Amino acid sequence: KAEAEGVLVNQAGNFVEGDVIFPAVTRAAGGKISVTTLGDDPSLAKEAKELLENEISKD
Repeated sequence: KAEAEGVLVNQAGNFVEGDVIFPAVTRAAGGKISVTTLGDDPSLAKEAKELLENEISKD
């Protein structure tokens, strides 16, 4: 029904059926970094984001 109405759908359980993907985002070094696995493995995106945060914060 949402699709027929032109409304975006977030389908977290099966990203192929949805219209949007939310990347893992962090603010660093005066900007933002986002990481996504295009819905394949959100926990991996979160882990990669945390690794980036830790590396950037060392500087």
